[in-house]
Parts: sequence; structure tokens; C-alpha cells
Amino acid sequence: MKSITHRCLSALMILLLSSVLLCCEKEPKPQNDDDNEEENPIGIGLFSVSDSLQVTFAPGNLAEDGCSFVQDQLHLGGYFGWGSGNHPDNTSIDYRDYLEFHDWGDNIEGGWRTMSLDEWKYIVFNREQAQEKYAAATVKGKIGLVLLPDNWTLPEGCQFWPGLYGWERNQYSLEQWQLMESAGAVFLLAGGYRWGTEIVSIDRWGLTHGNYWLSTQYDENDAYYLYFIANLENQLPTPITNLAAGMQVRLVRDKK
Repeated sequence: MKSITHRCLSALMILLLSSVLLCCEKEPKPQNDDDNEEENPIGIGLFSVSDSLQVTFAPGNLAEDGCSFVQDQLHLGGYFGWGSGNHPDNTSIDYRDYLEFHDWGDNIEGGWRTMSLDEWKYIVFNREQAQEKYAAATVKGKIGLVLLPDNWTLPEGCQFWPGLYGWERNQYSLEQWQLMESAGAVFLLAGGYRWGTEIVSIDRWGLTHGNYWLSTQYDENDAYYLYFIANLENQLPTPITNLAAGMQVRLVRDKK
């Protein structure tokens, strides 16, 4: 009798343990939870893109495979035709190959997406102290655009001069940039653009420039993108260009 009882108890324990393990396997992993350390993988920066919505930026540009990010903000990613999330390796110069926007964020888990024209304009023109929160900069010898989050405290040992007056005006060592990044700052590298298979890094004024796609189409041939150079006008234009132009992509995701 004792042997039978022992076997029954053992079988019951195995059954209970199996049930617990099965439940654990089926329990979904939380996504975009406020307590999840992955909520904002590059810091604590939140950026208002409207009166009621904030976003966080991806930890780096979209990588060449079109479905992951580069290792950090100091590396360029791939050059993609507009909305080519369904065919990121396309280098065609025929705008008709890009007429329908397919967001690259659909290929990456976590709710990533491309900003619209209105959202980008809100970041640089309409949020509180907007024009005090972006600047041309050099980080570890690489030039680009620094964006500061809505709530910002300058880390000790760093400086920040707003505006696009020159790449050298804000210079950061790797250690200084890591402090800026941990406080929520975002860096968009200037990497030119691609036309066909050629990378064009210098514009017609002889300046290195940055080009990043937005999700908003202008007409059948063109779409909006964000463009920046170091100039004296202290502006961030949002021009239009051919859908087939290859540009960098930095995704965002909404704060839940």
C-alpha cells in the first residue's frame, strides 16, 4: 500500500510540475511595458511628436538587412528606397518600384515605425523649446545631428550649443557621448544618400549632409525626408526627393 501511495504521489507531483512548465511556456513575454528595461534601449529620452504622443528612438539606424539595427548610434545603416520594407535590398532608380509605402518597422518586433512629416516637424518646430534641442555635432570624429529629449538635463562634463552653425561647435569624446546618450540624447549620423549603387556623400555646396526618410509621400514621384547640414541658417528643412533615392532610416516607437 505504501509503495502504491508513493507512486501515486510521485505521479501527481510530475503532473503538477508539467502543468506549471506548460503555463510558463505559453505565457507571452510583455512588450513595451513601462517597467521593461527594453522600453527605451538607448536611454530615457522621450520626444513629443504631437500634443498627445511621445516616442522613443531606435538604438541605431536600420541595418542593411532591413530587419535589424546597427550596433549603436555611431554607425551608418543601409541606404533604402522609400518605404521598401517589403524589398529592402532594391537599388532600382525607377520610382514606380516604390509607389506603395511598406514600413520597415513591420519587420522588427517591438512596435517600431517610421515618423511622418508632421511628427518630425513637431519635434523640431512645435514642442516646447524645440529650436533649443537640436544641434550639429561631432561624436568621436563622426558628424551628425544631436536631438535632445523633451525633459533634458545636461550631464556634468558635457556642453551643448543649439543650432547648425558648424559640426565642430559641439564635440564629444566617446565617454562624453555615452553620458549624453544615457541622458536621452539621440545622434543621427550624416551619411549622404545612394542613387542606384553609388553613395553620394557630398552635396552640391561641397558639404557632408544627412538624409533620413519620413513616411509621408508628396506626389507620385517624391516623398518627404529630413535633411541636415552645418549651415548658418539654423534650420532643419524637410524637402522632397525621388522615391528611388536610397537614404538612412531611424525608426521610432510610441510610448505606451
